[in-house]
Amino acid sequence: MDFFSALVVYISIVLAAAVTRVLSGLAFLVQERERVEWDWLIPAWGLFFVFAGAAQWWNLLSGWRLLPAYSIGQFLFLILQPLIGYFFVALFFPRFAPTGRIDLHSHIVHVRSWGYPLAACYVLLYIIDDALLRTASRGVGPQELDWPQALTTGAAAGLILTGAFLRNFRYDRLLFVAVVLLMAFLYAFLA
Repeated sequence: MDFFSALVVYISIVLAAAVTRVLSGLAFLVQERERVEWDWLIPAWGLFFVFAGAAQWWNLLSGWRLLPAYSIGQFLFLILQPLIGYFFVALFFPRFAPTGRIDLHSHIVHVRSWGYPLAACYVLLYIIDDALLRTASRGVGPQELDWPQALTTGAAAGLILTGAFLRNFRYDRLLFVAVVLLMAFLYAFLA
């Protein structure tokens, strides 16, 4: 097995664990729906991660596989994003208590100071990934960065980060919709 294949296996395992956590968390909430005080935001962030993780895996396969060699820095960077993603998912989908009420609104309030900065880092790493890949594969510098894509991704990360400090539940909902629209614009028109 070559180095890239081993790297893909490692990242695939971490991403698969995160996706499993999201889907099993959603299944648990559905099974225990009688005691759940529902809020669509936690399932929405979970599904956002499932698609973001798939995009990360696709970016890895479509871009990084073309490099002939990897540095330890590139390796550590490439495993950082899925690890942050798993931590984010574990915060939003913990192992809920087997008895008692499950209040998803209160849960978001409880994890927001860690969850939103982690989500912002996860999204922001796409810009760094693009810059590193362009530099490593073509030997070009930051001036060749895809600036519209970087600015759109940076705006999404900045919006997410504000959620950690603005403790308004209506803003949380608007924030999620704005981030999804920005990322949809990014993949539809700029990717």
